[in-house]
Amino acid sequence: MSASELNMQPEDRSASQTPARTPPQDGKFEDFDDPYYYSHVQKELENPDARNFVVEFGPEHCRIASNLTLLHFEKLLSQKRDPAHPIRWMFVLPSILHPEPQKQRSLLSQKYMEPVSPG
Repeated sequence: MSASELNMQPEDRSASQTPARTPPQDGKFEDFDDPYYYSHVQKELENPDARNFVVEFGPEHCRIASNLTLLHFEKLLSQKRDPAHPIRWMFVLPSILHPEPQKQRSLLSQKYMEPVSPG
């Protein structure tokens, strides 16, 4: 399955195109530098159903996706990083209504945390 099939690639926003002004979709990266999407993300932060956020940025651009599935997380962790967005912050919010956050935290800890030796 490709990244575009998971809606993980940002939309092409060339100067000759007028970007679609639709609300951000779960699991899809949007241009965080765009005031329209920035304001939507601020509202999403207050949403009690928000499960996670992934922010990727570089010296020129920043993009954000929210409410990614476990499959999205697995794909992000297995694919090569976009050189235009070399820094990635992943926020997994606690939720008693959704079982995925614990699985996402486990996946992240397996990828990034060193095992602790007993004793």
